[in-house]
Amino acid sequence: MTRKGYKNPPPEHQFKKGQSGNPNGRPRKSKATPLLDLAELLEIELAQPLTVQENGQPVTITKAQALAKQMVTQAINGKPSQQRAILTLQSTQRGDEDDDRTLEEQTRQDEDFLAELLSIARAIDPSEGGAHG
Repeated sequence: MTRKGYKNPPPEHQFKKGQSGNPNGRPRKSKATPLLDLAELLEIELAQPLTVQENGQPVTITKAQALAKQMVTQAINGKPSQQRAILTLQSTQRGDEDDDRTLEEQTRQDEDFLAELLSIARAIDPSEGGAHG
């Protein structure tokens, strides 16, 4: 006689030989859609239209245009961080010749300049020649 009851299910409800307890298993974690990188997200967001008031009239411009207007206004009103940001953006857009130098070239030029300054300082005052104390 087979026992039935607590922890003893009837044979038709017992696991079959070679079959696991949960044949379907836990559902797999859904694969997330690939995230856009920050630059793409900013590009999408800055292209969105925005309605602003100019001279009392509603005007639709992009968020990028609104941001540029705000930066320029703040720079004109004397905010140094906005002034620096605008000048940096302009020099980056223009492609200044100095920006084409690699880090190694800049470091080499800086070292040459410092060596030249040191030689001039030594020529003026020989006691500045490296030994401190």
